[in-house]
Amino acid sequence: METTRVVVDTGILIDLLRGVGETVDFIGEMENKGYLLATTIVNAFELYHRAYKSKRREENLGSTKKLLERLIVLRMSLRSAKGAELIYAELEAKGQSSD
Repeated sequence: METTRVVVDTGILIDLLRGVGETVDFIGEMENKGYLLATTIVNAFELYHRAYKSKRREENLGSTKKLLERLIVLRMSLRSAKGAELIYAELEAKGQSSD
């Protein structure tokens, strides 16, 4: 039997860190059903970026580390990095970056 991997994006991860009930429940259901939860190295970067910029830096860094240790963190190739940065630059130019 093959296990399904679900890739979780930054928005969902932030909701988990904030304890948003609906998101926590949904992710809990996914885990209970045996799904393997994953995220990307870019999402990990974004979480750490936000934690370092926050007023509660140490607390948020600890929470981020704990959350990421529960997930499979998918690496990225140079080609993926180039594509991701192109998208990020376009979003930033439109004022839609995550900063």
